[in-house]
Amino acid sequence: MCSCRSVRGRMAGGRGQVTLEASSRGVVDALESAQQDIAWAADIVKIFQSIEHVHAAFSDVADVPESMWALLDKTKELERYVIIDLQRHLATGNGRPPYYLSTMQNLLGTTLTMLHENTTQTNGIRQFTGKQGAVIKDCDHLGAEIQAMFLEYGFCQSFEALTDIGEISRRLSTINERMENTEQTLLKAGDGGAAGVHAIIDLHEGLAQQHGIQQAATYDNITKVTALYDKLTCTLTRLENNICTNNIAEDSQVFNTYIQNQRELKNTSTRSLYQYDATETINGIKIHPGTRAWLLEIVNKWFHNTKKSIFFLSGKRGTGKTALAAQICKLYGSDVVGSYFFDSSLGNSGPHNHVDSMLQALAADMCRTLPEYAQHLEEKFNRQNIREQLTGQWQETYRKLIKEPLNALYSCREKRKSRRKVLLIDAVDECNQSDWSNLTTFFNLFMHDLPSCIGLVLTVRARHMAATMPADEDLVESARLEDRACMNRHIKDIEIYMSSSMGAILSGEDEAAAPSRAKADEYTLQNTMDELLKNSAGRFDYAIEVMESFAKEMGRSQGQFLSSVKKSINPIRKAYSTEFDNRTAEFASPFRSYRDREGRSVTVRVMRQSLYPMDKTRVALIRGRHKELHS
Repeated sequence: MCSCRSVRGRMAGGRGQVTLEASSRGVVDALESAQQDIAWAADIVKIFQSIEHVHAAFSDVADVPESMWALLDKTKELERYVIIDLQRHLATGNGRPPYYLSTMQNLLGTTLTMLHENTTQTNGIRQFTGKQGAVIKDCDHLGAEIQAMFLEYGFCQSFEALTDIGEISRRLSTINERMENTEQTLLKAGDGGAAGVHAIIDLHEGLAQQHGIQQAATYDNITKVTALYDKLTCTLTRLENNICTNNIAEDSQVFNTYIQNQRELKNTSTRSLYQYDATETINGIKIHPGTRAWLLEIVNKWFHNTKKSIFFLSGKRGTGKTALAAQICKLYGSDVVGSYFFDSSLGNSGPHNHVDSMLQALAADMCRTLPEYAQHLEEKFNRQNIREQLTGQWQETYRKLIKEPLNALYSCREKRKSRRKVLLIDAVDECNQSDWSNLTTFFNLFMHDLPSCIGLVLTVRARHMAATMPADEDLVESARLEDRACMNRHIKDIEIYMSSSMGAILSGEDEAAAPSRAKADEYTLQNTMDELLKNSAGRFDYAIEVMESFAKEMGRSQGQFLSSVKKSINPIRKAYSTEFDNRTAEFASPFRSYRDREGRSVTVRVMRQSLYPMDKTRVALIRGRHKELHS
């Protein structure tokens, strides 16, 4: 069997043997020497130091509980994924800091704290001293947080539950065939150039897809396809070994080229453009594990399998459009070469919500993600202040910063397959209304002026879709959450979130502090879930508030389900006044249609009941959240 050995297997020869991989050590050494040139190098070094400290803490402990072994295996997975992601980051020349830096540091810090709090040093030997039950829950929660991070940042692809053995086998075979083709192409081309870059990108995607299948299938079903699963593991491992592993080394060409690009970017004239960093917005919004898999699949098909220039997502307020936009940025990483989030809360008096500022900010972002684009602008504007050479008219900004450079760089690649580069604009309806016609004109120009390898992802509220949709709809791929075709799947995602929240509450029923009456028969549980879902009004923002309020009421009422629902709605109804009642009334018909079509396909599961790893991730993740609510 060709599969990754667990940490326990690697330590079988004795304690103290879990260390950073050689490739990780090379990363730390290289980035430590480049901290003056790479702004985020110090953060990556801290991440690997934290991983090393976690390994050391485990290595010194005798009689480690099973749950801790599982958690350490997660940190080893994390180490591997980060190395591959960094290779992709540097090979594509992406100068933007990886989005996952702060999230990863916080999780590793929490893991290390938990380890130290549950072990003590006696006679030179570190012993486990924590309460077994509490530690199991802490490890479950931390493992779920890490798994959710894998999903959030593209280390694990999100799939809906896979129950059919034939479907699982087909997916594994397809991924394996693609990885074998990539391996052969790389071997023919050598270990550098475009083939090396494509191989790193393919490896990253192949690992994420294998991991996603493992999470979406039951343990029993994965066992039934062990031969195919292990064959794919072998192929991925070979490809990983064949890729030049010293890309992130002080003396490698890839690393030195990247350093040079970063030095030039610090002094580039493009810094005069309107600057906008979407990192805080992108990291501040998350989608719930296991939801939106169907919608992300639609995006993925548009990204890989169509020449349509624009992907348009529309939906009512609170349906998660911005969360999906942020998720696309995190999942596609270097492929999203520029992003912009309009925000009406910033007002219209400033520059942010205007088309000209948006175009300048997208150009500034592309300078960070596309070294060849930054160099082109430098030469085009003679290394002089670019903003001073623009008149402030958006048409000129579009022509000089978007149309001409992108055509000069990428139109010659149309004859051969070129990986899509995406610009993303969220909440286009929050652009200054005086600029709406300009924005629509820009979308129409984009479709016809630019190479097909340049794509555009847009989100808009449903009621403004018609006003902003480009004239030639045949060149636009769209997903409309308000349409019947999408509505049931959208509601199902909300029910998955709410049922996970309910499972989180029930998961604590054996704790001394939990309501002793927080146990319900199936009929009561179904009625409770119906009432909660109705009061979401088909909106994720309402659903989150409803479940947080419900969790508090369950604690106060000692586990009274239906009365807790009624009490939990009161503060929300007060906060939103008649809007809440109007929205829930409008949702009555879509809710009935959803129940008639889907029945009760979403089941409330607690941690120990679920056969699906993904369910455990959902429940453990929210359980920790509700624990904080009760404290």
